[in-house]
Amino acid sequence: MKDLIYKLLAVFYNYYSKGSDALIAYECAIFALISLCFFNLAMTLILIKQFIIVQAIRSEYFLFLFIALIVPLFYLFQKLFRKNVVKEYALKFKGASIIIPKLLVFLYVICSFLAFMFIGALFSPRV
Repeated sequence: MKDLIYKLLAVFYNYYSKGSDALIAYECAIFALISLCFFNLAMTLILIKQFIIVQAIRSEYFLFLFIALIVPLFYLFQKLFRKNVVKEYALKFKGASIIIPKLLVFLYVICSFLAFMFIGALFSPRV
């Protein structure tokens, strides 16, 4: 499992290491992975109708809860998944070998986001 997370971080790291995000590519990769995990967790909780936050709490509180969960997870991921190891994995995925994993990861991200929006709209209370 840890190897899979390192590979996902490497794909995100390669994506963010180009352009203006190059200096903070590692941090962006961790944030992207945590956001992806949050989308999937939220969809799961909505589907089992236990996601009370969407139904009972205003959006400002939901945003605060999201930020409150992101910060500790960010530091936990930094401790568990070291920058130098992520860079080693990223070097393995240079060039043509990154195209298919990158395409699959970003298709998954897009599908997760669209499913999150669809499920959230489907189960949100009507006003």
